[in-house]
Amino acid sequence: MAEIVCAIVQPVTVPLAGDLFADLGLASAPAWVLHAGGVPATIDASFADGLYWGAPLSNILNCSRASSGYAQTSSGLLVPFSSNVPRITDLGLLVEGGRTNSLIHNLTLNTAWSRQNVTIGGTTAAPDGSSANLFVQNAGILPYFVKADQGANVVTYTSGVTYTWSIYAKATPGHSQLFFEKPHNTPFPWASAVRANLSTGVIDQLSAGMTGKMEPLANGWYRISFTATAAATQATAPGFGALYFDNYGNSTGDGSTGFYLWGAMMEANAPHASSLIATTTAPATRSADNMTGAVAMLASYGETGSFRVHGISSPSSFGGFFAFNDNSPSNRVDLRSNQGFLTNCFISAGGSDRYGSGLFATAFNAVTKTAVAWSLGNARCATNGTLGSVGTPTAVPAAASITAARIGNFDTGSFHLNNYVKRLSVWRGTRISDADLQSLTA
Repeated sequence: MAEIVCAIVQPVTVPLAGDLFADLGLASAPAWVLHAGGVPATIDASFADGLYWGAPLSNILNCSRASSGYAQTSSGLLVPFSSNVPRITDLGLLVEGGRTNSLIHNLTLNTAWSRQNVTIGGTTAAPDGSSANLFVQNAGILPYFVKADQGANVVTYTSGVTYTWSIYAKATPGHSQLFFEKPHNTPFPWASAVRANLSTGVIDQLSAGMTGKMEPLANGWYRISFTATAAATQATAPGFGALYFDNYGNSTGDGSTGFYLWGAMMEANAPHASSLIATTTAPATRSADNMTGAVAMLASYGETGSFRVHGISSPSSFGGFFAFNDNSPSNRVDLRSNQGFLTNCFISAGGSDRYGSGLFATAFNAVTKTAVAWSLGNARCATNGTLGSVGTPTAVPAAASITAARIGNFDTGSFHLNNYVKRLSVWRGTRISDADLQSLTA
């Protein structure tokens, strides 16, 4: 299914020797390629549109991920990808760190989950096009809930560790609310059950120290997630607390309707929910996306240059947008989502910082356009139309020192963006103007 995003690659002739981009001229750049001061980008990778200028995707991007994974489309569908295949949809290139889903049988939930006054009914299309079970509320006025508390779904929570639970849910007519009780006898800050309203898309009743999110998807599905930190260690606890239907207590069932549930996850050391990790008889780990620049991207670095990234900021903590470096902070030009709510730039050469931009306020998980331009003695960056501080670096990384290009991460490949890079554009040999920095990020 990954073929739904087919690269539309412009022809390029790569010479056998000399300048890799010698045959690319202004006249040959199509209209969609970003220009600055009349100069087209040397490399323009519009992942979200499947458009690549300067080289084919295979010469722009290397992908290493030792496991399969999923990515989402703009319409809210999930697309599966094989190992070592970049997760590109019309949202862009998804780059995440590694995560483990501790809940087994998470695509069926009728195995290793207990049910109270709930039976399994028919199926509907799940967010990835497979089947999701209907959890039917038996006829009567009763408490209806399911809980991950069987077999390997009995887990240990560790003091000080942050956990995120998530599940995909769809209500049938006449039903709208789900209530999430904290795992039984566990040291989490729930004061009352977290409430998710599938009619309004609102999640509330979050106690202090908790966060929650409801993300609308295609065909009436929502992804519901919430996060909390354990105050103590607790063994033999449910991996997912009781999930009540319609009311935290008794509600009315008719024996034929209820909720579709699918794709439950519990992730440790997780300040936010990551993309779906499917499991069967054991917990499963999705390996980190190691996205690096291939030969054409690496060759696009110049001691005078510029690049622009259009992406979505990290949902939490640090996350790299793009970096040219030597697999360390010693020689680098990078743009990063700093603690999720700040975007900034660093230029270092010979082991010393030569330029650090002012910090731009950027919300978590927000669409961000950010760019940097540099030459010896003249550097500046911009984010979302606002220019950063002017820099006068006394040195920039020598071309020979740049041995890596990192997409959606920085330094040694750590600090993953945990989000989508929509577009990456690089100008080699051109320090684009401050006016262009501002306009290209507005």
